[in-house]
Amino acid sequence: MQTLVIDKANNHLDLEMKNRKPGLTWLTSSEKQRIWAIAYLGKQLNNKANKKNEEISESTKKLISNLDNRSTLEQLIHIGERLERDNYGPALINRMRNAWRQRAYSSSDKGRKAHLIKLPTETDKKLNEIAKSEKTNKTDIIIKLIEDSKNLHSNYTTALKIKEKIIKKLSTELKEEKAARRKTKEVAIALLTELSRKCAEAELITKGLSLLPPEKQKAELEAAIENYKNHLTKAINNASRFNVKMSDLNLGPLTLTIRLIN
Repeated sequence: MQTLVIDKANNHLDLEMKNRKPGLTWLTSSEKQRIWAIAYLGKQLNNKANKKNEEISESTKKLISNLDNRSTLEQLIHIGERLERDNYGPALINRMRNAWRQRAYSSSDKGRKAHLIKLPTETDKKLNEIAKSEKTNKTDIIIKLIEDSKNLHSNYTTALKIKEKIIKKLSTELKEEKAARRKTKEVAIALLTELSRKCAEAELITKGLSLLPPEKQKAELEAAIENYKNHLTKAINNASRFNVKMSDLNLGPLTLTIRLIN
């Protein structure tokens, strides 16, 4: 007899040529399976809504009704032999076998939920090729792809957060640098103004302009300060190092060297 075995745990169908085990000889020595088989037969026998039970012989029904948790595997196999000879027996055995397979599958598949998805033919073909090359099934490949995608997204999110922190830090440093440059510029302007004032005051003294009326002195001083500021600013803009001859400032033969640090 040909039996189509559905291996749901591995998500594929295997068509096998094998002889169906008669009766309940497919039961194993598993204690869990034995207890289940006893309960299943008792439940089926007491199902009054199933008119097919009437086709089971009274002697077989009596054997089933006498079953309890102490009943042995041999007793179950004997009942299976009797059921094989009843009209409804083979159908009951087949249902019982399918029920156990479903139970075994459900137990081995705990933590998983079934989904019906439609894939394009080419996608399904590629999925089969990947599963074959990895020596696994399509379900495990899909699970791996989802996990890899989840990890990739997690890594991307982490990298994005790091990038945001770096940008924030650089922005802060840039603001601080601009503030420092602004402060340096303010200090430089203050120093330049002060130097220009000192030079202008010295020029007024050497020229004897201090004898002029106060209003005239103030006007001459402001003009001299502006002149020195323009002179020094031009020199600063044209070189990183420049000399100012004191003779140019009417202060004698000395030279003032100003070195700019970039």
